[in-house]
Amino acid sequence: MWSDIDESIFKQKNLTVTGVATHLSSPDSLDESDINFTNTQMDKFLAVVSKLKEKGYDTGKLHTHSSYAIYNYPEAELDYVRPGIMQYGVQSLFEETKIKPDLKPVLSLKALVAQVRWVGAGESVSYGRIFTADKPTKIATVGVGYADGIPRNLSGKGAKCIVNGKKVPIIGRICMDMIIVDVTDLETVEAGDTVTIIGKNGNEEIRCEEIAEAAGTITNDILAGLSARLPRIYF
Repeated sequence: MWSDIDESIFKQKNLTVTGVATHLSSPDSLDESDINFTNTQMDKFLAVVSKLKEKGYDTGKLHTHSSYAIYNYPEAELDYVRPGIMQYGVQSLFEETKIKPDLKPVLSLKALVAQVRWVGAGESVSYGRIFTADKPTKIATVGVGYADGIPRNLSGKGAKCIVNGKKVPIIGRICMDMIIVDVTDLETVEAGDTVTIIGKNGNEEIRCEEIAEAAGTITNDILAGLSARLPRIYF
């Protein structure tokens, strides 16, 4: 109901309204019901703005669009957009979108090998013994863990990282300060070698979307969870 519009904010003497915005709940979905809901949400927003203008209020700049609204509703003609996850050069997941974004990730996540050793067939690795070697296996302990933002529920999900230009599996349970990777197939690996968890190394790449999908979440969650104790190196 139009009588429900709260005009009081425009009447505050200590405030000047310079814009009006709303946040769309489902712009990432191309499901028909979500498209209809999103279009209705935008129509209602614009109807409220129109009514306020009829009453003589200056609504200023208008914006409704987050990253996925930019991809899926480019026809909207408002003043501003609010790109979020796309500024990191990734999608939340590998969803289908009307506009196919050519995104280039802006960050990588890397760590160093702390130790390399062999374990024998029948020996287990890390907490909970969720990985047991079925043959002699060369493992590398890497100095990064869930306290740094690596999702603990990646454990046992087949996630990989890149060591010396080759993808290798993360094995065992992810610990607070370390992950363990199977480097049996690498000819050379030693303490101090760089391990890429997100990003490129040689001809290989692991995108944040892959990590998010394996962890059952979205890249927004992964990137927001990268902790302050990770050193930031800017290029």
